[in-house]
Amino acid sequence: MLGAKLPAAAPALTLLMLLGATAAPTVSPAAPATGQAADTLVGTVRSVEEGAGLEIITGFHLALKVVYLRVGPGTQVEVEGQPAELGDLEPGQVVRVRYEETAEGKLAELIESVRPAPGGRR
Repeated sequence: MLGAKLPAAAPALTLLMLLGATAAPTVSPAAPATGQAADTLVGTVRSVEEGAGLEIITGFHLALKVVYLRVGPGTQVEVEGQPAELGDLEPGQVVRVRYEETAEGKLAELIESVRPAPGGRR
């Protein structure tokens, strides 16, 4: 495509990409005391094992995967903004999970129900 003209916004977009690449990283306020940053995922509850963990279906478009998360005594569960128990979660419910990667796998720190936006968009 030699001789093709760039869109008028190309210089501005290039500048934004450069600024974004050089911006200082931010630290999530949700980082656990261990010094490791917590990760977050949003997905649909596939199954709940009372007192042990839960399976979440997550992904992008058709690239779906099942993620197993362990729960511990310090795991917080919230349904509609109120404290809840792991057993209050049901298959099909959309949740946001903040978790920490450990030697034994993913350990959920906070599991909260998420109300899907109208039209199925989040």
